[in-house]
Amino acid sequence: MSGADLTTAEFARGVQTQSIRAARSAPPPPVNGAATATQAVSPQANAGSVLFRPTPVIASYPAPAPAYVDFTPHPDAKDKNRFILLGAFLGMLGAHSFYAGYKRKAFIQLGITVLTLGFASPMAWVWAIIDVFTIEEDSNGIKFRS
Repeated sequence: MSGADLTTAEFARGVQTQSIRAARSAPPPPVNGAATATQAVSPQANAGSVLFRPTPVIASYPAPAPAYVDFTPHPDAKDKNRFILLGAFLGMLGAHSFYAGYKRKAFIQLGITVLTLGFASPMAWVWAIIDVFTIEEDSNGIKFRS
């Protein structure tokens, strides 16, 4: 039966669609023994990403009592506000570093400014501003007093 021989009544009954369905074949089998979707991969010890390992179970113990914390400043602590002001106004001369006890860095900052006749003082001042924002303790390891 060709397409020209079909009448509209036969087409409406589904003769055409039945012949198309019969022409389709089953999908081809897997190539070279490839794994199918139903096979499961067994987990190997210490293989793969850390993200997919099971999370360790942490035993829950009672929380320890909070330790006593002393918030009084060290008696030899230097003032943070003075350090900031020295860094902002005299930082290119290394005054803030002298105040905090960083003598080697202070002499380098002073040398940069003096030996370049002040032309490199903006570089030393930027260095001082970075110091003001990053240094939290003096050369002895004592935190600044605020």
